[in-house]
Amino acid sequence: MVIPWNLTRHLAAQESADVIVISPAKAGRTWLRVMVNKYISLRYGVPFSVDNLHEHDAKIPSIVWEHWLWLHLRLATFKQRLRGRYIIPARVLNEKKLVLLVRDPRDIVVSAYFQESKRESKHKRTEMPIQQYLRDRKRGIASVVRVLNLTHQKTRELPHTLVVKYEAMKANPTAELRRVLEFSGIPIDEPLLAQAVEFGSFDNMKKMEQSDEFNSPRLRPGDPHDADSFKVRKGKIGGYKDYFDADDIAYLEPQVAKLDPVFGYGRSATYNGQ
Repeated sequence: MVIPWNLTRHLAAQESADVIVISPAKAGRTWLRVMVNKYISLRYGVPFSVDNLHEHDAKIPSIVWEHWLWLHLRLATFKQRLRGRYIIPARVLNEKKLVLLVRDPRDIVVSAYFQESKRESKHKRTEMPIQQYLRDRKRGIASVVRVLNLTHQKTRELPHTLVVKYEAMKANPTAELRRVLEFSGIPIDEPLLAQAVEFGSFDNMKKMEQSDEFNSPRLRPGDPHDADSFKVRKGKIGGYKDYFDADDIAYLEPQVAKLDPVFGYGRSATYNGQ
């Protein structure tokens, strides 16, 4: 059940935001966040971090990053769900600019598996093999599709929404970053845009995670010696094919067929340049 309220202190951040970025986990949110905040730090002359940089300068739009239904439906405890810990109330959704970041659910489910099996604390970590995880009612592909469909249903008629696809970011990160910044009301400076994209490149982010330059527990590997435990792991489009056999793919495809066609992730989905 999706409740309509948020009775926690986190509601205040949503209410004070100018822009709310909504995404399931493992859809490229960290990558987009690093590029956006690097651009803002360059444009406004404030220190870079992955926090809300509005706190440094009131001229900077307040951007809040939320997993919303992903956490509410999949990972929240009963107490958290009851209090609406991850809920964004409808009145807030109607008032804010919303960026909806999405990714192919087949790639999401693989990345989510490695997040929950390699990066979570030991008492939260899943021990199930990836084939079982894929079919798990609460965490597998059916759950990913459900979250994406519900997110679309609850945002499709809102007045100020921008949809960004992970695959489009991979194909042209500069263009997609520009779209997000312009939508957020941030002036564009092309040389700074190029610097932000370069800063957010896969190789640079991987290097920064290895050396702990982000200085954030959210951006540290679970095990420095295990490549699959890194936050910046592979970022490969269609990478799910590397982990599933023919039976798994046969299970995946009918589930993905239930996804709203607005997302464009059908059985024959292809991506330019990939």
